[in-house]
Amino acid sequence: MRPTVARARQALFDSLAPRLPGSRFLDLFAGVGTVGLEALSRGAAFALFIEKNARASGAIRETLEQLGWKLRAQVWQRGASGALSDLEEQQFDIVFLDPPYELLAKTVRTLERLGEAKGPAGRDTIVIVQHHWKAALPDRAGNLERIDTRRTGDTAFSLYRRLAAGGPAAIDPGQGSALSDDLALNEEVSTCEEPSILAASTP
Repeated sequence: MRPTVARARQALFDSLAPRLPGSRFLDLFAGVGTVGLEALSRGAAFALFIEKNARASGAIRETLEQLGWKLRAQVWQRGASGALSDLEEQQFDIVFLDPPYELLAKTVRTLERLGEAKGPAGRDTIVIVQHHWKAALPDRAGNLERIDTRRTGDTAFSLYRRLAAGGPAAIDPGQGSALSDDLALNEEVSTCEEPSILAASTP
């Protein structure tokens, strides 16, 4: 992973730190699982990794075994579209997408699937898409609405929440504008108890 991308993800996870302990985390297009593993290291109760490449999904399983996290995770060796069809009855607190940057159409279709009435993105789910900063992602995708975009170098993260019935993206009562503040990419020190997987991957 390029150092700039690792730093951007590190900052993103620092901003998500209050939401991670006890959460359910879905890592779509997981690659070797760096993002989902970071979520587990910061206290996520469960992570589901979706990665169709056999070699990459095998690497995730090996890492989970080495870290003693097998009981806190599952690895599905399949594509995102097929996996989402089998996740209609499950919901996650955080969904992270990191498809290849050149597959913009697939990214948009995946967002639209996540924005359907049934599926892993519920009322309070945060959906995060990592993409090239020039990628033209939609502000609305099904029932999802983009609430923020943050850029570091060529890497950007777009954050989506589910639309409330007849209104803007759902935010818990009392949160107000604090949602954007909570998700602001900042340089605060991580509060995780486990060593950071992202930090370890940075030269």
